[in-house]
Amino acid sequence: MDVSSDILCTSLFFDTLWLNKKLLKTVIIFILVLAMRIVVLKNNKHKSSYTASVYALLEEIGRSKGFDIQFADKFKNVSAAGNNSIIFVTTTSTSFFNRFLQRQKLTSFIKKYKTELLIQHVVSHVKQKRIPQLLIADDIEGLPAVKKVSYSKIFLLTYSLFAKQAIADKGFTNIVHMVPFFAGAKFQPITWSMKQQVKIDYTEGREYFVISNHFKSLDVILKLLKAFSGFKKWQQSSMKLVITGKLYVPRDDWEEKWNTYKYREDVLVYNKLAEEEKVKLLAGAYACIHLPKNDNDLLPLLQAMQCHTPAITFETASIKEYASGAALTATADNYVELTQQMILMYKDENQRSKLIENCALRSAEFSKQNAMQVLQTIIL
Repeated sequence: MDVSSDILCTSLFFDTLWLNKKLLKTVIIFILVLAMRIVVLKNNKHKSSYTASVYALLEEIGRSKGFDIQFADKFKNVSAAGNNSIIFVTTTSTSFFNRFLQRQKLTSFIKKYKTELLIQHVVSHVKQKRIPQLLIADDIEGLPAVKKVSYSKIFLLTYSLFAKQAIADKGFTNIVHMVPFFAGAKFQPITWSMKQQVKIDYTEGREYFVISNHFKSLDVILKLLKAFSGFKKWQQSSMKLVITGKLYVPRDDWEEKWNTYKYREDVLVYNKLAEEEKVKLLAGAYACIHLPKNDNDLLPLLQAMQCHTPAITFETASIKEYASGAALTATADNYVELTQQMILMYKDENQRSKLIENCALRSAEFSKQNAMQVLQTIIL
């Protein structure tokens, strides 16, 4: 036999063996990556719209990937989970002692179902150090002490780049991911003829501003009405103001003020409408007014942008980030400036047209699809 042939065969054998081992290692890694067991703790106390949107994304991502999706109440009634699974566990706020018991239950649950990632809210999080965690930080003002979240396998998830930087500025050394906020699919622009019909149905055929804020303070709603009065005084227009949010204020006090309000014929309170009617009113509005309560109060603005309805709002760092070029902003709690922005929105049609164009661009950037891609990259 030719010696050179023997050497060649031996060389090919070891090369093949090496390649097969490398391939086998790759396959094993691939299988390990595919096997993902996630537990999501949903505390009833935290029902913010951002947190709810993250939960919804997690479920949709899981279903699109063929994950086993299960729902449990306080770690009960869970069947055997598959290699790829997401288990949503509903919990409640408890006393210190009960939180200790809850921690014990979580530890046992993680071990039993071989959980590899825990996702929960940062404020109500149940402590454990067995596996990596992703904590949802939807309110930068309500963050716990740094030492409580300093574990190296804890990652944070938040709603804006400003919030991400604010978390870092508070001393957190954890990795922080930003997953954008987004509006629901039902919020869409409507045609000119549909807008005309909305005005006929709700505002006597008149153009209108719409606001969806809920009011818990009589003072705030009176300031809004004063701002609208300033607009009516200077413009002498037939513009209406439509309020679709709830009024959680003393009825007698409200009626006393309301009965003496000069422009009450031009203010329409529709706070018992079905959700689809509110969507139509938003899509048909000349502009949306939004009075944010804090930095993460973004959803009404995102809904307006997705309907291609320009907004008038008070400026916050995250509103500036999300709605740049798609809204007119006033200094926080400055209702004189709010009046001025109403007047500008009404007078300058060219500016309003540019705002509408930017609504389309910004809403495409902060879409559900983009948020899903970002979150999927983080967890899978």
